[in-house]
Amino acid sequence: MKPYPNYSPINIPWMKQKPNHWKMLKNKCVFDESKDLVGEDSDEYTLLSLTLNGIIPRDISSGKGKFPQSFAKYKVVKEGDIAFCLFDMDETPRTVGLSTYDGMLTGAYDIYHIHGINKRYIYYYYLALDNIKALRFFYSGLRKTVSTPVFMSMDVPVPTSEEQEKIVNYLDWKISSISKVIALTKKKIAILNEQKRSVINHIVTGETQNADAFKESGIEGLGEVPETWIVGPLKLFVRSNLETLSGKTEEDYELDYIDISAVGYGFLKSDPAHYRFDEAPSRARRIVHEGDTIISTVRTYLRSICYIDAELEGKIASTGFSVLTPNNKIHPELLNSALSANYFINSVVKNSVGTSYPAITDEKLLNLRLAIPATWNEQETLVSEIKNKTSSIEEAIQKLKIQLKLLVELKNREMLDAVLGNVDLRNFVVPEYSFDIEEEIDDFDDESDEEV
Repeated sequence: MKPYPNYSPINIPWMKQKPNHWKMLKNKCVFDESKDLVGEDSDEYTLLSLTLNGIIPRDISSGKGKFPQSFAKYKVVKEGDIAFCLFDMDETPRTVGLSTYDGMLTGAYDIYHIHGINKRYIYYYYLALDNIKALRFFYSGLRKTVSTPVFMSMDVPVPTSEEQEKIVNYLDWKISSISKVIALTKKKIAILNEQKRSVINHIVTGETQNADAFKESGIEGLGEVPETWIVGPLKLFVRSNLETLSGKTEEDYELDYIDISAVGYGFLKSDPAHYRFDEAPSRARRIVHEGDTIISTVRTYLRSICYIDAELEGKIASTGFSVLTPNNKIHPELLNSALSANYFINSVVKNSVGTSYPAITDEKLLNLRLAIPATWNEQETLVSEIKNKTSSIEEAIQKLKIQLKLLVELKNREMLDAVLGNVDLRNFVVPEYSFDIEEEIDDFDDESDEEV
C-alpha cells in the first residue's frame, strides 16, 4: 500500500503530517455531548457495558461484575452514539466504544452524538489511538483524566466523505480478517492451557502416584490421597503479604504493576504496566519476589493465579492479590501447582462472600486446606513430573503467544496507518468477504472496565 503523493505538516503528538486535501476539525465540530439520564425509568433501558469487544448488553442476573444500588444516574445511549471513558485511561483496557444498541451506560462516561462525519471512521480513529494510549499527552491529575473541554478542543483529521467510506470498508475487511486469526489463535491457547491445567491437576491430587496406601483427605472435591501426604491449612506452608510499598514512597519512584486483569488461571496474560509512584493506582502496593505465588482475593470467580518467576522479581502487585511466600515445608513451584488444583480453586470461590463482587479474606484463604507430599524429595519428584508432562504443551503455548502478539501489532498498525493517512486507500477495492468479526476470546472479564 502506497502513501499519498503529497502531505502537509501538522502539530498533533501522534500525527506530524496529513494528506494535503484532508481537513482538520475540532472534536466539538463532530460531537455533541449527551447528558440525558435514565432517572427513575432505568427499568426501561438495557444495561450496556464498554468492553474490549465494544459496547455490549450486560446481564444483571449473571451476578458477575459490580453493580450500583441505583441506575438513576446512568446515561441514555442511542444506537450510533460513541462513548468515552476519559479517566484512568492507562488502566482501562478499552476507553472508546460505538454503540449498536439503545440502552444505558454508567454516568462516569462521556456520551456523544456524532454528526457531519462517518461514525465508523471516527470510531476507528479513536480506537486506533486507544490501542497505543495516544491521549496520554493530554492527561491531567492522578487519575490520568482528559477533561471534556480539552477533549472537545482536540483536532481530528477528516478525509473526504468518499475516503472515509473507503477507509471504513477497508478496515472492516482487514480487521475482520485479522480478528478471525486472532480468535483462532486464542482458542488454541485456551485449549492448551486447559490441557496443561488438567495434567497438573491429576499430578497434584495424587492420581498419578503408585502409593502403597491411600487415605481420605477430608477436603471437599479431593477424595483420597497417598497415605504419606500432609493435609493441612495453607497457613502451615506459607506466609502472606510480607512486603508492602510504603505510601510515603518517593513520587518519582518507578514501578512495574501487576493488576488483576493481567493475570489468568495459572499464567500472566499481559506484561506489568510501568508507572511512576505518584501516577500509579492506589492498589499498587504488594511487593512480590521470585518463588511467590499470587492469587486474587477479589472477583475470585476469575481464578487469577500466577507464579512469580525471576522476570517478575521485585514487581508490585495489586492489593487485590494475596502474595503467598512458601516456607521450607513446600517447594515453591509445587505450591503454585497445588493452588491451581480444581479442589483448591473451587474452595476459594465457595468461601468468597458477595454476589456482585465476591471476595475472600486472607484469614479464610489461609485456613483452606492443601494436600502435598511430606518430604522434599517427593515434592521435587512431583515438580519434575509436572515439568516433563507439560513442557511440550508450554512450548506450543509460547509459540502461539508470539504469533498472537504479532497479529495484534499488525491489526493496530493497519488501523493507525489507515486513519492517520499513512496509506492511500482511494483506489483500493475490498475483496468479497463475509463481514463477521468474531468475538475475541479473553481469559479475563471484560466487564471489569465497567467498575469505575
